[in-house]
Amino acid sequence: MRPQIDIGGDTITSPPVFHAFGQDNQPWQTIEGVVVSAAKSGTQGGIYWDYGNVEEAKVGTFGSPAEVPTRGVLINGIVKSGGNDFHGSGFYAFQNHVLQGNNIDAALNAQGISAPGQLEFRTDYSGDLGGRLIRNKLWFYAGARRRTQKQDTLQCFQPSGDQCFSDDFQIFDTQKVSWQVNNANKVIGFHTHARKISMGSGSRLTAWESRSGQELPSNVEKGEWQAVKGNSLMISVMGADMHWWSNFRGYAYGKVLTTDTVLGTTTGMSASDGDDPDDYSHQVRGSISWFKPDLLFGNHDIKVGSQFMRRRSDRPRSSRSRGPDDTAHDFNEGTVPASYDSGNYQLQLRQGVPFRVIVFNYPATPLDLENYADAYAQDSWRMGSRLTLNLGVRFAHDLGFAPPQCRSAADPPGDVANPAQCFPLIEEPVWNTLSPRIHVAFDPLGDGKTVIKGGWGRFRMMRYTDMTQIANWNQFNQTTYVWHDLNNDKLYQAGEVNLDPNQGTTCRRRREMVRSRWAWSTRMSRLPGPTSSRPRSSGN
Repeated sequence: MRPQIDIGGDTITSPPVFHAFGQDNQPWQTIEGVVVSAAKSGTQGGIYWDYGNVEEAKVGTFGSPAEVPTRGVLINGIVKSGGNDFHGSGFYAFQNHVLQGNNIDAALNAQGISAPGQLEFRTDYSGDLGGRLIRNKLWFYAGARRRTQKQDTLQCFQPSGDQCFSDDFQIFDTQKVSWQVNNANKVIGFHTHARKISMGSGSRLTAWESRSGQELPSNVEKGEWQAVKGNSLMISVMGADMHWWSNFRGYAYGKVLTTDTVLGTTTGMSASDGDDPDDYSHQVRGSISWFKPDLLFGNHDIKVGSQFMRRRSDRPRSSRSRGPDDTAHDFNEGTVPASYDSGNYQLQLRQGVPFRVIVFNYPATPLDLENYADAYAQDSWRMGSRLTLNLGVRFAHDLGFAPPQCRSAADPPGDVANPAQCFPLIEEPVWNTLSPRIHVAFDPLGDGKTVIKGGWGRFRMMRYTDMTQIANWNQFNQTTYVWHDLNNDKLYQAGEVNLDPNQGTTCRRRREMVRSRWAWSTRMSRLPGPTSSRPRSSGN
C-alpha cells in the first residue's frame, strides 16, 4: 500500500485515499465492523475517522478471505472500549507560518508571485475518557476532537487587495457502550459523528467571489449482540447504519456563473453551488465461528456468515434560487442575503466575446439504490506447526435499481428542456456470483522465522450506483445553446437563445457483464531474531 504523505500540507478535511498496487477502487473499509466504503466508484466518500479513537486496526492489501467481497484495500478499525478502571487522555497541537519558509526570489517576483500560500494557523485538540458504569457489567468510552485551519492562496487576491485564503473546521465525537449481560452474552452499542465546514478559495484564474462553502455531517452507528456457546462457538449479529450528506454553497450571491473558455477565467457563482450529495448504507449481518481441534489432520477455525446492505450514493442538485431557509445561512461565512437568485445557467465567453449558454436542470433529486446480499464459508485449517490453509467460498446477489420517481420542472430557462415528469422503475441485470478463495502459509524450516505465502482467488466487482445512474433519466444534466448577445451587455436575456427542445439525443441501454478478477500471489519473508509467530494463511 502506497501511503499518501502530506508533510505540512492542507488536506486535514480531505478523506483518505488508499492505494494498493496502483489501484484505489473496490476498497472494503469498516469501523467497528460497519462498512463505510462508498457505494460509488472511488474510496471512502464523506466518512471521516478520528484515528485517535482507534485502538487497533487490521490492514490488508490483497488476498482477503471469503468474508470480504472486494479485492481492494481492507481496513477494519476497532474503537477503544471502557473497562473497570477509568482512563483518559488529552492532546493539543498548534502550528502557524513561523516555521514555514518560501523560495520566492527576484525571478518569481518578476512573474507577479510576491507571497507564498502561507499557513496562517492549524490547531488540533482532543480528549477521551473510558471507564465503568457498573463494575464487571457495563462500561463506556467517549472521545471528542476539534481541528481548524486557515491557509493563504498563492497568486489570488480579494477585491480589497488582501490575499485569498481557505478556511476549514472539523469536529468529531464518539461513544461506545459495552454491556456484559451474563458470561455468555454481550451487547455493544457504538456511534460516531463528524462534521466539517469548509470555505474554499479562489485562484489566479478563479475570482475570490467564485469560491464555495461546504457543510458535511456524517454518522456511523451499530448495535451488536455477541454470544459464546461452550468453549468453541461464537455468534455475532449486528445491525448498523452509515450516512453522510453535504451541501455546497457559493458566495457570489445573485451573480451568474461566467467562464471564459480561452482565458480560463471564472467569475460569478461557484459551479459547485447546489451540489448536495447523499450517501448511506443500511446494514444487517451475522456470523457463526466454530473452533474444532484435531479434525482431519489439524485444527479448524470455521466461520460462516451472511449480510444484507441497501446502499445509496447520489448527487442531487438543489435550486440556485434560494430563500431564508437555505443551508447557506448555517455555514457560509459573512452576511448571506435573505434571498438571492444566481441563475440556473452558466455563461461562456471566448476571449470576452459571448459564445454559449449552458442551462442546468436544477432542482434534480435522483434516487439510485443497490441491494446486496451475500453468504460465505471459510476455514483456517492449521496442519501441525508449519502449514496453514485458508479455504473459502462466497456467494453474492447484487441488484442495482432506480425506483419509480418524479421530478418537478427545472427552474427557468431549464424548464423548457426539462419539464415536470415521472420515470418508471429501472432494474439492472442481477449479478449472482460465486467466488472461491484459497491461500496458504508454509514455514519451510520449522523455526517460526521464515514463511512462504501464496494464494489464488476470484474477486467479483460490487455494483456501483454510478452504473444505475447511467440508465436513470432522473439525473442532473446540462443543455448547451448557442448564445447571441443582442445588446452586447454580456448578460443573458430571453430571446437571445433558441430554447427549442426538439433537437435531442437518444439513450441506448447497454448490455452488461459481471466484472470479476482472478488474483494470485506468492511471497516469502523471514524474521531476523527469535519469534513465537506461526504461519498463517493470508495474502497480506
